[in-house]
Amino acid sequence: VLTFFFIIFCTAMVNAKKSCGDFSDIVEKETCTEPWKNMRGVLHPAQQAVGYAAVKRKLDSGFGTKDNAKESMNSEEVPIVIGPGGLPFLVDSHHTIRALEESGFDSVDVTFKKICDWSDMNDATFFDSMIQSNLMDPLGRH
Repeated sequence: VLTFFFIIFCTAMVNAKKSCGDFSDIVEKETCTEPWKNMRGVLHPAQQAVGYAAVKRKLDSGFGTKDNAKESMNSEEVPIVIGPGGLPFLVDSHHTIRALEESGFDSVDVTFKKICDWSDMNDATFFDSMIQSNLMDPLGRH
């Protein structure tokens, strides 16, 4: 009986997904998972605009039902960079995240991958580093 519970416990630990919280406990290159409703007001976009035709295509092809949305998000790691003050910036997957938002399925889990932590930089150095690293386009074309 003890062996059975040990196997169940170990299986649960392997399959457990780390919660994101404020990303401070997530190391670079590590992933965490959180329901979209918990993250939507926290993330900052690293691009000025999003192409709504591309969002509509994603919405129609992968977010028509909650199960489709879950499947779409299960296959994606959304990259973030931590900026000044610990603010997380979305550096890719803008169309996918916007499609998820438009779908209304805000309880779907999103897996984030922390690319780097530049929380110790001032704003000017941070945005210069984002541009130099091709994580942000200063002209809004991404």
